Amino acid sequence: MLSALVTSKAVGYSTGQNKFDDLVEVGKWPTYQFIQKLVKIRVWVGADKINCLEATYRLSSDTTDTPKQHGQPVGRVFTVDLTIPNGKSKNAEDQYFVGMFGSVANKEDAPVLKRLGFLVYDRATGIISPFGPYPTSEASGVKGFTSLGAIIGFSGSLGANQALETLGIYKHKPGAKVFGVTKL
Repeated sequence: MLSALVTSKAVGYSTGQNKFDDLVEVGKWPTYQFIQKLVKIRVWVGADKINCLEATYRLSSDTTDTPKQHGQPVGRVFTVDLTIPNGKSKNAEDQYFVGMFGSVANKEDAPVLKRLGFLVYDRATGIISPFGPYPTSEASGVKGFTSLGAIIGFSGSLGANQALETLGIYKHKPGAKVFGVTKL
């Protein structure tokens, strides 16, 4: 059973088109709680914005990991894969996504999602490692954002052209028992 969850503020600029919610669509929440762990994230980056995000979930209801794609998979692709050990980790099962960061265009009327990165926690070593932001090149005319907490899933919106417009995360409520400890 999932602990209490909270959602982050969505980042980006929405035209109010197509909304998505992986907790409901993939995890079948609230009737079921099939999402056990987020195991892989792929990000497609275009010339000046994030085009697509694909989240792969480990489900209690299936023996294979389940990818869910949001947006148009065009441009350079960057992958953070927790099914294989990253960095100093010896065991992929000890790794968890614990934060999202990046930047949006510094325009109040259209804060387009420009860069996106993730933090990975290794419970065996206690090390948190950044992956990204993607694209890795410097960006000007932007303002940063961050959302910290053990990531369970994503929600957001796509534009009429199916391009990724906004992105938010579901995460464990602060103080919830996560990774075998009461507090991170």
